[in-house]
Amino acid sequence: AVLGIAGAAGLWMSGRDIDHTAILVASVLCVCCSVVCAVCAIVRGGKMRDEVRQVRWCRVVRHSLASFCIGIIKVLLFSLQLYLLLTVDADCDSELFFAVLFYYLCITVTPRMNIIDVGVKGTWAIAIFSPFVSDARIMSATVALWLVNIVIPSLFGYAALASWWRGVRR
Repeated sequence: AVLGIAGAAGLWMSGRDIDHTAILVASVLCVCCSVVCAVCAIVRGGKMRDEVRQVRWCRVVRHSLASFCIGIIKVLLFSLQLYLLLTVDADCDSELFFAVLFYYLCITVTPRMNIIDVGVKGTWAIAIFSPFVSDARIMSATVALWLVNIVIPSLFGYAALASWWRGVRR
């Protein structure tokens, strides 16, 4: 969310002819989702006071920081992949990277099912990246990224799980 808000701010301040209403709506939606999650955690935490007292906070903070750092690295890696796919043989400026960060904010806060994941991502991509590159390049980059980061690892995981399951059943 932090990188997405930074991308939204970068796009907002850019001189491009971009729909600022969409940027504002997605940013507000992200902030609202974060507030709802925080309120739910506080309410749930109030019911779990005894368990919270027994938690070793050093371990919790260490794991939380590690998860946060891994999440930042993941978003930056995916953003760099998409940026490189969009800029292959193209003359784009640095504002496209802000658009990529904003794109990940939008797809993060959009509820979707796995079966329509590529369609939702493609729709957001065309809406955000059209001022920068052609629609054909946007769709090919989005589908390529979806295949490389979602489908192929899922197939490997399925194959590993199937072989493990066959070993357990013997």
